[in-house]
Amino acid sequence: MSNVVSIGRVVVLGLLACLVAQPLVAQTTLISNLDGNDGTQSAGLSTTRNKGMGFTMPAGQDYTLDFITLRLETSGVTTPVVQIWTNVSGLPGTVIETLANPTLATSGIANYDFTSSGTVLAAGTSYWIVAYATAASAAYDWKASSPAQIPTGIATHLGALFDTNGPPPTSTSSIICSYSITGSLSGGGESDIEVTKTGQTTSMTTGVYTIRVDNLGPDDATGVVVTDTLPGGVTYVSDDCGGTPGTPWTWNLGALANGAFDVCHIDVTITDPANTANVANATADQTDPNTANNTSTAQLPPFGGPIPTLGTLGTLVLIGLIAGCGLLAVRRFL
Repeated sequence: MSNVVSIGRVVVLGLLACLVAQPLVAQTTLISNLDGNDGTQSAGLSTTRNKGMGFTMPAGQDYTLDFITLRLETSGVTTPVVQIWTNVSGLPGTVIETLANPTLATSGIANYDFTSSGTVLAAGTSYWIVAYATAASAAYDWKASSPAQIPTGIATHLGALFDTNGPPPTSTSSIICSYSITGSLSGGGESDIEVTKTGQTTSMTTGVYTIRVDNLGPDDATGVVVTDTLPGGVTYVSDDCGGTPGTPWTWNLGALANGAFDVCHIDVTITDPANTANVANATADQTDPNTANNTSTAQLPPFGGPIPTLGTLGTLVLIGLIAGCGLLAVRRFL
């Protein structure tokens, strides 16, 4: 019995270790004005009555859309259509995605999550949430706070639109409906990729560049790619990491776990010793919190190294030898 218990503990601990080892991608509220403060205002939606709420993503990083939460009041069998549209000159342009509906109550007010299939919201780009209803659906209300609350977050509010002629809405509206947008960093988190490059001359006409790539975390990295445009003073010969020769030379390293590193050596012939400085650069799918260390520069030093020098003891020995040779020469001529 004790052996069975021990095996069970090992299995449980192993499963927990696997779970802990998996990088967790944190969900982020991109923009929201949800707080349950329902007012008397709302947007009544049907097959023709439609509402749009616009937002602009922050600069610098893409997010994968997880879900959009709308505060709705229903009164019958309701089938909303909730979509993400592009933005064209401040108006909805084309449909990007129709989100999946949750199960809605036939009456009452509640927050409902409409799930995305993984649409990527690009950094610095504007979008519209457009909502209406299918033909067989009962009308419903998209609630708004009173006084109106402007949505805030890392994304910014773009505007509100409404009309009764079917989607998309084109008329400016003063009713700011209640919603929130939840997303995750596109690529699965953050990975600080560090590149270190050195150069070594192996003869008067040959050299080798060494490129080391470290993932300083906090998450595992995917899609790691190193590029290196070799300078005019060297000619590519080979490498030991499966790189692709060209301008630039490319190393598709791929996945690199948090805390791991990989190394590649590039062998070259030297045609101009004064023109061997070059730059290696690395990128990954994840957001990099420190791009300053993604680039490293190295050059090939002169072959042969420094001229050897004598230490104190060597100098004394040399002086002694010179003095001894001098005495022998004097004695020979006396």
